[in-house]
Amino acid sequence: WCVPIFFMLSGCFLLDKKISIKILWKKYVLRLLIILISWNVIYHFPRHKSIIFSISDIINLFFSPGAGFHLWFLYSLIGIYIVIPFLHKIVQCGLSRYLLLLWFLTCVFLRNINFPNGCDLFTSNIIHFPFCIEYIGYFVLGYFLNKEISLSINQRKLIYSIGCVSLIVIMVGTYVLCRFTGNRSEYFYDYLNIFNVLVSIALFVFFRYDVHVCYKGRLSVKMKKLISLLSFSSLGVYLIHVYVLIII
Repeated sequence: WCVPIFFMLSGCFLLDKKISIKILWKKYVLRLLIILISWNVIYHFPRHKSIIFSISDIINLFFSPGAGFHLWFLYSLIGIYIVIPFLHKIVQCGLSRYLLLLWFLTCVFLRNINFPNGCDLFTSNIIHFPFCIEYIGYFVLGYFLNKEISLSINQRKLIYSIGCVSLIVIMVGTYVLCRFTGNRSEYFYDYLNIFNVLVSIALFVFFRYDVHVCYKGRLSVKMKKLISLLSFSSLGVYLIHVYVLIII
């Protein structure tokens, strides 16, 4: 659930402030493009015959993450960052609920339906969304849960209960699928699986309300510095962890 939570946190902070297009591209989009191309080069380097990369090589690397399969996250994040001005207008006009409803129906609900004739709306290209569109819902959801809605204790308890049940379904469902198919199954771990969405919401709400309220103003200076360091290092850890796994 780290990736959905990261999308939600990004939306929570970025949709709350108005960012000019110039600052958006200079501070966010361009920075991510440089990171993406650099890490694509790093992950392709062991298989590249020459230590010199031509412009065409770099262009090809941008569109083929190769061994760095986890870099899809950056492609999605760049796409979302580009449309932030539109998303900002949507939330300012009070249409976030409508957007979230459309996202849930198309990218979450329909994605998890198995039709009797075996038709899959997504893999059959009947309905196809780019990565950035599929995860925009998480981005707006973070802002919505943080700014547009105030949850009572009973509402939070209900959300936590649903999250716990969803977590159990994910674990038991994965075990059952692996037992019956004889293969590793990641169906329940798909980021847009409805149970993963519910667990992500429960975690976000828990840290937004209970953890934040409990520790607000009580953290020592050292603890704040440690949290800032971990926050600053999180993207780098995500980018390099697959390379470490390859070496191991």
